[in-house]
Amino acid sequence: MDKLTLYEIHEARVAFWGAPGTPAPKNNARRERIVDLLKSGTVVELESKQLCFQMPLTGRTVCEKSYLRLIGLAAMDGTINRQYSRTKNLFHKGTLSEKPVTAGRQPRLTQHAKSYIRMQAAYSDTYATPDGVVLGAGDVEYAVRAVPYISAAAFYLDYEAFSKEHTLEYAKRKTFSNAFFSMKNEVRLSDSKGSFQTCDVCNNCDDLLKVS
Repeated sequence: MDKLTLYEIHEARVAFWGAPGTPAPKNNARRERIVDLLKSGTVVELESKQLCFQMPLTGRTVCEKSYLRLIGLAAMDGTINRQYSRTKNLFHKGTLSEKPVTAGRQPRLTQHAKSYIRMQAAYSDTYATPDGVVLGAGDVEYAVRAVPYISAAAFYLDYEAFSKEHTLEYAKRKTFSNAFFSMKNEVRLSDSKGSFQTCDVCNNCDDLLKVS
């Protein structure tokens, strides 16, 4: 396999931790993301429960230890984050609320959708309070970002087009919508309360669409 690019590594980190400049997920939220990650993995060694993961957008397969190093859940000497290890152990025992999945296709597609959503949120300079009030750029104390879409269906069209362009397997519309709305504490649509700040080019495009 070719070497991973810095772009792929950056996107994988954003897919797990969220957009740069926003607070890191706290304990419970981080555990939820670890569970999502575990559900997206494929077991390659049954006895040791070793996994492999796919890079969020390119789909290239990476072994578990390497992927954990890439996203900051393992040190270069191989020491794995304790919360990840504990969660993985409970996950495979089936003692978490989420049942273990060994190689399910749907969990991987859900993770792919969430990764894309976090990617788009990472490039948004508009923030929203937890109750949906949209704020201007610079209010980085708020972890919720507003993406420039009026509906999950509109957001899905871009996701579908991106996946087709890069010949990636992608989630169905319902799966994407469910993934998006499960992330309400991270990402909001632009039709939340308040005014979504757009540039002149976007405003002109909106005017043209209204006329047509």
